[in-house]
Amino acid sequence: MIPRVPVERVMCEKLLTLDQTESALRAAEVMTEHGIGSVLVSRDGEIIGIVTESDLVRKVLGQGIDPKGVKLETVMSYPPITIDEKEMLEQAYKLMGQNQIRHLVVTRGGAPCGIVSARSFMESIYP
Repeated sequence: MIPRVPVERVMCEKLLTLDQTESALRAAEVMTEHGIGSVLVSRDGEIIGIVTESDLVRKVLGQGIDPKGVKLETVMSYPPITIDEKEMLEQAYKLMGQNQIRHLVVTRGGAPCGIVSARSFMESIYP
């Protein structure tokens, strides 16, 4: 059972952003270094997409492509699916299921302020 709490209570506030021209390898390095499963992708300072561990595995490594030569703009998911920080965790769960994704960008006043992931659900149920 999903706890009835707002997304803001379980979201990760560690938002890391890379430019769309950065490589898939750089995204993997950043995720590893910071212990996270996704990075936001920007163009001219504006968030335009998200790259997840799953994107890197399915779209790059699983295809036998060298991640050094792949730009994030070619493997990112866009536009990122978002949810307001005040929405309930159950709504986040539904959005993930409907869109077959494991990461949602959390917004405050329309601007990104965090990430909620499938891992967030597990940590909210089994702290």
